[in-house]
Amino acid sequence: MKIAQVVHTFPPETGGIENHAYYLSVELAKQGHEVTVYTSRAKGAKGKEATNGIRIVRAWSLPFLNFSSVRISPTLIFHLLRSDAEVFHSHGYGSLHPLIASIAAFLKRKPFVFTFHGYPQMKGRAKTLQKIYKRLIAPIFLRIAKHMISVADATIDDFRDEVDIRKVTTIANGVEFDVFKCPPLQGQVISYIGRLDEYKGIDVLVSAFSRVKKQFPDAKLRIIGKDEGIRKDLERYAKELGVEAEFTEAKREEMPAYYSSSAVIVLPSRYEGLSLVLLESIASERPIFTTKVGASPRVLRRVLGGEGKTYLFDTEKELVEKISDVLSNPEKYRQIAAKGREGAMKEYSWTKAAEKTIEVYNKVLGR
Repeated sequence: MKIAQVVHTFPPETGGIENHAYYLSVELAKQGHEVTVYTSRAKGAKGKEATNGIRIVRAWSLPFLNFSSVRISPTLIFHLLRSDAEVFHSHGYGSLHPLIASIAAFLKRKPFVFTFHGYPQMKGRAKTLQKIYKRLIAPIFLRIAKHMISVADATIDDFRDEVDIRKVTTIANGVEFDVFKCPPLQGQVISYIGRLDEYKGIDVLVSAFSRVKKQFPDAKLRIIGKDEGIRKDLERYAKELGVEAEFTEAKREEMPAYYSSSAVIVLPSRYEGLSLVLLESIASERPIFTTKVGASPRVLRRVLGGEGKTYLFDTEKELVEKISDVLSNPEKYRQIAAKGREGAMKEYSWTKAAEKTIEVYNKVLGR
């Protein structure tokens, strides 16, 4: 099958949607399908290239304000109209790429599939733009879509007023277990991995760490991810609290090393769909403390049973207690983390995700 995957940005740029599109595309190619990824072209990137069995076409683009998901790619439509894909599949609510992909699919009389990855709660100017997007842009590609995919059941609830739920299938993210295989946890590095975005709740982690540091003076805080406009504010906040935090960005291939050198990962998000960081932490046998948002509680329950609640927190006070506990009792968490990886291997794989995605493609193609 010839498949066009359309996504706003793609590795080497990092992010949950980018990594999802990458791993899904690679697995589809492994299963014998011809996959071309159409995306925006970052500065210095090649216009066309091939890697791990997939073709990548990068269209010239311009950034829109400070929103990483919104890139204006005037030439993308022409690349898509020249495509011989049998099905067009786009990702990311909030991006303009699904709109362009859906129009191309409509003009070429090919089925269009869209994947929901999440619907963050915005504030200020971003919320205004989100409302405009919901009223004027999203209805177009959601109407054209022959079928939709959600990465988590919890995510569907955010879109119930916009789509026919009968046209939505839940297909969970997978994780590369061979890639994210780390030695037993050690050290006292507390890491955040993800975009530096307001709704990620990183300020809660910084504040919690300032309290942990008093009890564990050797503990270190590391914040890894692409800045979405709040890094300076976070650095200022950390300085006010007397916290020395390492801020860095990392390429996709560098991520296993960052998981490996972490004693614990913290995901203090105010919103998530199905976090790849959650799955990658579990695959890396690293404790991950996460808020009770999106699919996180369900995933932890599926891979850890009753012990899944060990990784969940509501308040900053709870987070401080849990980080202190993992630093005081590393052996306890080594055992829980090992059990988590074993459970996840049975539930979350890109092979399974790709197979279910092909079932959706066959359905919209009438096969």
